[in-house]
Amino acid sequence: MARLEDIALAERLQTGVLRDRNLVFPLDRLREMLERGEIGAIAPHHYSFMGSIVGPSKLIKQSAPEVARRLAAEGVDVVLLTPV
Repeated sequence: MARLEDIALAERLQTGVLRDRNLVFPLDRLREMLERGEIGAIAPHHYSFMGSIVGPSKLIKQSAPEVARRLAAEGVDVVLLTPV
């Protein structure tokens, strides 16, 4: 059963995301960092694992390793994780 605190947090987060998507997907901030020369590049592809992951077996064994392979193939050095 969901706790009232969890529901309230989810509602505040959703409202904030509607105002500024950079709360969960900070692509605009990364572009600003690129323009200032603080980072060298932004990867051409971006990945997200969304939703409640109650059975993480497929994520651990298939999805995450596949994304890691793709990122490595693109020469990505650093990954930014934004937990929501």
